[in-house]
Amino acid sequence: MFSVIQIPDDAPEWWEQLGTKRKFWFRDGLGKYTLCKFGRPATGEDWSEKLAAEFAGLLGLPHATYELGVWNNERCVISPSVVPSGCALITGNELLGLQDSSYSQSVRRFKKSAHTLDAIWKALEQSECEMPLDWDPPEGIHSAQDVFVGYLVLDTFIGNTDRHDENWALLQGPDDAVRSRHLAPTYDHASCLGCHETENGRKIRLDTKDHGRSVEAYAERSRSALYSSQSSAQPLRNFDVLTLAKGMTRSMGYWIQKLEAIDESRIDSLLHEVPADRMSQIALDFARRMLVHNRNRVLGSSLKV
Repeated sequence: MFSVIQIPDDAPEWWEQLGTKRKFWFRDGLGKYTLCKFGRPATGEDWSEKLAAEFAGLLGLPHATYELGVWNNERCVISPSVVPSGCALITGNELLGLQDSSYSQSVRRFKKSAHTLDAIWKALEQSECEMPLDWDPPEGIHSAQDVFVGYLVLDTFIGNTDRHDENWALLQGPDDAVRSRHLAPTYDHASCLGCHETENGRKIRLDTKDHGRSVEAYAERSRSALYSSQSSAQPLRNFDVLTLAKGMTRSMGYWIQKLEAIDESRIDSLLHEVPADRMSQIALDFARRMLVHNRNRVLGSSLKV
């Protein structure tokens, strides 16, 4: 069972303004800056964040770590900062703005048709972005773009709908002379696994015989915050992002092999690590069907070839 960490009432050092959720920074027992983030009411944003990180780990991706927590009787997750001492975080919107002065850095994260995979690839190349710091790349993974494809495979697997331009980033430094840039670990995946659905909505989808209202149909409709082109009216679905990415690097096969190794028993095992008072049986069954369907859809597609 995942542990739940009790955070002292006097822990907050400052409240973070970036993003839409309540969050504060505090120092853990080792003095490391750690983020405490609260999910929105009537959602599963705490358990979804924790599970997403665990699945990222099974895929072998560099990722932010999350633990379930409680502060002042409120459910939360806590996550040590992904920014090492001496480094700075450059979020995707900042990087794309540096590369293209016409790119909007406004807070409308999900309505930026210029947020395309092609734009990300060019920005990573032009910034000479290297692979994540302190991460040992496996054989066949040679670039930041190769790693980013792994992030997209994770998104498709868990049904993440939150890969907007502030939810991927680069780390600048720490060498002031070289000013090296590295892809940041993947982070902030709370919008996944149907965590925003109501219990009744989940139950209807689990029980229905109407395929259009089923869990599987719900999973297939999950959208990223990436567009195919600046003229696109709406963002791509996660699976379609993978289809587009396949022709842009040679790493797709590697990440799909990693996904194939996560069998249904491993999925079940992880889901049952969430305390029952955090994740209901209905929410667990819904998430399981999403994960199994998304995995099987990817493995049964031409992406594997």
